[in-house]
Amino acid sequence: MFGLFEIVWVKWDFSLHFCLSIRFASHEYWVMQTFESFLTVYRFFLHSHFDKNYVGNIDKEIEGGSPSKETKKLIENVKAFHDLRGSLCNKIKEHLNYNAILTHLQKASGLVQYNFVPANSTCYISSDRISGSQGILLMINSSEPFTVHNRYKVFLYYFWVLVHLPKEIPLETNRWFKKQNHELDRRFRTAEERVEYIVNYQQKVFSKKHYLKLKNIAHYIQRQFPSVRINVPREDVNDM
Repeated sequence: MFGLFEIVWVKWDFSLHFCLSIRFASHEYWVMQTFESFLTVYRFFLHSHFDKNYVGNIDKEIEGGSPSKETKKLIENVKAFHDLRGSLCNKIKEHLNYNAILTHLQKASGLVQYNFVPANSTCYISSDRISGSQGILLMINSSEPFTVHNRYKVFLYYFWVLVHLPKEIPLETNRWFKKQNHELDRRFRTAEERVEYIVNYQQKVFSKKHYLKLKNIAHYIQRQFPSVRINVPREDVNDM
């Protein structure tokens, strides 16, 4: 089984926001942004990365008391994006009983996954004994090892993606630019030109990838989460 986690190094400054959701009976449904709305958020993260004055200029526009219609819509879309992330992260936390490994992942600046665990390891979440291919070894910040049962692999991967997505978006483009011809990097005169090139590259391939990933995570948590067992049954461990 291939690893879900990639080696990712980021600086961390994430805070959960209050969730905006629609509740029906005992179920909770999240409002998923349209791709067009998400695209404005995607542009926002790229602009913030390539133009260090971008966020400050937006703040000045708001403080001036007359923000444009576009700015108001941007703020609305960014807030909705963070609300969705916060709500989904909180749902995972609730489902895993606020296990401490989630706090470690939230504060992490780097993560590497190995698709095996040493013999007679203990699952950090369920405390069951696991060995070999029954679990995965997560190395956080190159120095903090955690062994967990395969049952929690998807949960932890989705949590990692949700938490670090705002930083991963510009980091992805940085990695991509490093693989391109240097002439490409020199052709951009402004941050705006660079952002628009990335956004429209191959029919918006980068933003579509992140949007579909976020949409799939929301669908999984909303539709499949309730039916997934948390504790590893003792007989399952013994039979493996």
